[in-house]
Amino acid sequence: MLAGTQNFHGSTVVDFWIGLTTLAKPPTWSWTDGSAQNFTEWASTEPSNITAEACAAISTTHGSWSAQDCFKLKPYVCAVPKVPSPPAFAKCPIGWIYFQPTHSCFGLSYVQQTAPIAYNWTMAEELCIKFGGHLPSFHSVDEFNVINSFVMVLFQPFWTGLRSDDGGASWKWSDNTLTDYLPWRTDYPKHMSESCVWQEVDDVSNLDCTTSLYFICKKSAQ
Repeated sequence: MLAGTQNFHGSTVVDFWIGLTTLAKPPTWSWTDGSAQNFTEWASTEPSNITAEACAAISTTHGSWSAQDCFKLKPYVCAVPKVPSPPAFAKCPIGWIYFQPTHSCFGLSYVQQTAPIAYNWTMAEELCIKFGGHLPSFHSVDEFNVINSFVMVLFQPFWTGLRSDDGGASWKWSDNTLTDYLPWRTDYPKHMSESCVWQEVDDVSNLDCTTSLYFICKKSAQ
C-alpha cells in the first residue's frame, strides 16, 4: 500500500505523514490502526532518538521514512479498511461498532455516554451486564482491533473481559467464550496475584483488578 502512496507526479510535496508514531506507546513505534509493524523503510540514521520527533513521514522521492516533529504541517493520506456492510437485521445501540464475524456490538455503557469513566474490573463488568453484555472478549486480530480503535482515540488502556480465578493457571472470558486468541505482551502474564487483563495498543497484560481503567462493553447484536 505504501508504494502506491508515493506517486506524486508534478507535485512539490517532498514527504507526507504516515500512521507510525511513538505517541501511543513510547518509545516503541507502532501503527495508529493497531496493525502489526512487520515492515520498515527507515532512512539511514533514522529513526532519530530526539524525543520531540515522535511521528513518521515518508519521502515522495525515495520512499524512505524519517522521524519528525508531530506538530509540523504536512500533507497526509488516509487508509480506509474495506468493511463489509452489516446485514439488515444487525442492530447495535447508537454510537456502537458492529463486528460482523461474531455478530457483536462494541461501545460505551449507558453510564458513559457523555464521557468515559474509569472503574475497577468488577464494577466495569457489572455495568456491562446491566447493559446486556460483558467486558469485551476477542477471538481474532480483527476483533482485537475493534477495541484498539477505542484505545487509540483516548490513548488510554481499557479493561478486557479476561480474568484468572486460579492464580494465573488458566484465563477465562467473562462471557464464557473460548480463549482462542490472546496477544500477550512479551513476558506476560506475570505477577499472578494480578488476575485481570487490560488492553493497550497492540497487546494485553495482567493487572490488579482494583485498578480503575476505562472500559467498553460487548453485547450480541439484535
